[in-house]
Amino acid sequence: MAQVLKEKIRQNILRAAASEFLEHGYQGSSMRNIARAAGITAGNLYRYYESKDSLYEAIIREPWLELNRIIGERTNHLIRLSEAPSEESIHGFPREEVESLVQDISGDVARLLRTSSPGILILLQDDREDEREESRYAVIRWFRILFGLLFRDRRLARYLAFGFMESIIRVALEEEDPRESIEKLVRFYLVREDLQ
Repeated sequence: MAQVLKEKIRQNILRAAASEFLEHGYQGSSMRNIARAAGITAGNLYRYYESKDSLYEAIIREPWLELNRIIGERTNHLIRLSEAPSEESIHGFPREEVESLVQDISGDVARLLRTSSPGILILLQDDREDEREESRYAVIRWFRILFGLLFRDRRLARYLAFGFMESIIRVALEEEDPRESIEKLVRFYLVREDLQ
């Protein structure tokens, strides 16, 4: 019986944390608020998760693994979120495959946004990027590197990465079926004339 209660408490913590992170981002979230929303004390919360980082990563780990799997499989493992993009990986695609790749990944991401927990949205808006360069789950940082390679401007790449993620998040929150809009966003940001 104690194990069942512990799992129920853990699920309450994860739900409360997801809500807190969605509303306030990582930087603005409070372990005290999460504990209160989960119906436990802050001290008890730390028995389940030793830090805000460990709780945050418990929420975003599965969506990150799924997104990494999707991109890896769709690109024959030339591109993976778990590895920084490189010149070879970006320019290794035959031009005729880019069109199909954009459609496939856009559809997969739209499906993930519709069917996944709030963890995918939390992952996409991960605001730890500036302060936690070492984060394994920094999708914005990954896109910043990608845009830097594509456009040869690191400062611009940072803005593009944040704009791209914010656009995907807005589409996910506002549209019932985000597939077409995500595909258009991917084309706008990533499919350049010289790739077609």
